[in-house]
Parts: sequence; C-alpha cells; structure tokens
Amino acid sequence: NARFQDIEDVVTDIKGDMMELMLVYQDIQDKIFDIDRTWQNTLVFHNIKSDSSYESSECTESRLRDLLKSVLNIRRDIQFLRVIRIYNGPDSRTGYRPIVACCTKWTDKEEVLRKRQLLRCKGVNVEEDLSRAARTRRRELEKLFKSIKAREPDRRCFLTYDKLIVDDNVYIFNDLE
Repeated sequence: NARFQDIEDVVTDIKGDMMELMLVYQDIQDKIFDIDRTWQNTLVFHNIKSDSSYESSECTESRLRDLLKSVLNIRRDIQFLRVIRIYNGPDSRTGYRPIVACCTKWTDKEEVLRKRQLLRCKGVNVEEDLSRAARTRRRELEKLFKSIKAREPDRRCFLTYDKLIVDDNVYIFNDLE
C-alpha cells in the first residue's frame, strides 16, 4: 500500500511538472508570435550614408527622419519603436550598413513602401524585413503568383506579407501540403 502511495506521489509530481512546462511553452509561443508580428511593421533601408564607423541609434533615427521628410515629403512625424544600424554580419556592397526601422503603425510602413521609388532615385533601397520562415513562404507564393499570371493575366493578384490574394481569395503557403 505504501508502494502505491509513492507511485501516486511521483505521478502527481510529473503531472505538475508537465503543466508547468506547458505554461512555459505557451509563453514562449506567445513571445515568438509577438516578435513575428513586429516584423510586419519593420523596414530595412540600404545605402544610407553614415558619417563614422559607428553612430548612435538617435543619430541614425534622425538621419532616417530627415531622409523621409526631404525625399518622400512625409510631413507628419512617423513614430518608430526602434531604429538601428546593423553592424554585425557581412559587409554590404555599398559599404554602408543597412538600417532597420520598426514603425509603430502599419500605415506608416505602407506609405514608405508605396513611395519607395522616390528613394530609389536617390540610391536608397527599401524592403520589408521578413522572418526567415515568412521569406520562404513568400518565395513559394511568388512561384504560384507567376504561374497564375502566366495562365490568366487578367486575374487580380498581389502579395501581402506572406499571403497571396487572387480575386478576393487568400492563399497561405502550407509546409505540409
């Protein structure tokens, strides 16, 4: 009888540990989701000059704001969660490190992307910062996009983040299928 009590105590302890692990796992999943969601508002700017080999994030943000105001004629003050110049990783072709800017509003990011041709005229490239998984999904959806357009050029198709929209139908890449 004492032996069964010991086994029941062990089982109870294991159940408690499993519940704790499940809560930790869920917390980590929530944090990953939040990080992935902030990537939806993040832009990467390439070929913006810097005065020195290292500049503070305040200086980088000021430089970016001046560029957006002067080239894109955005008069309101775009709010950023963070603006940093990436110093680690391989050197860029131009010699200037890219700037990663996370906008607080999705509409601000979209406005910059709509006007990015004006920045290209000044030699600055802008792209969305996507997670590795989102880039992979988007690459596969681009293949589908091209095949649909080749077969039926009149269909209305466009990509948003990692979704393909074809005539009001939304397609999401699924690794399993």
